[in-house]
Amino acid sequence: MLCRLDRVLKDTHDAVVAENKRIRYKNKAPFLTAISKRKFYNVSEFTFESLTSDSGLIRDNLIDYIKGFSENARTILESFDIYPKADICLDKDGNPEPDPDLRDTEQIPVKQDIEEYIRREVLPYVPDAWENVSKQKRAMRFISTTMRK
Repeated sequence: MLCRLDRVLKDTHDAVVAENKRIRYKNKAPFLTAISKRKFYNVSEFTFESLTSDSGLIRDNLIDYIKGFSENARTILESFDIYPKADICLDKDGNPEPDPDLRDTEQIPVKQDIEEYIRREVLPYVPDAWENVSKQKRAMRFISTTMRK
């Protein structure tokens, strides 16, 4: 499946990667899909052929390649449990070490109970997710506008 997707995107891959580096918008998807001429794209430096360029890093290269797909394509790929399997790394006390590549953040409403929010909004989709209390921040964002003449 990855090989087929790569072939479909081959003609526009370099232009998509270059545009992804160039533009600074938060939502790049409309620009990148326009360049790819498809409803999906890949911004990874890797192509399916170049994944094996460093035989010691094939697993890492493959993960980078998969994560480079647009969200809609990645959702489909991840539904096939496509990431390579590896043993869980443990620290000296035998506790699982978190994978920084899988780290995510949530913006939780200030009045919302954090534990309840995680149970309702996170765990149904990522059953092995956990909260790192030491990284927890409480923040409020205020939006103000100024009228100029």
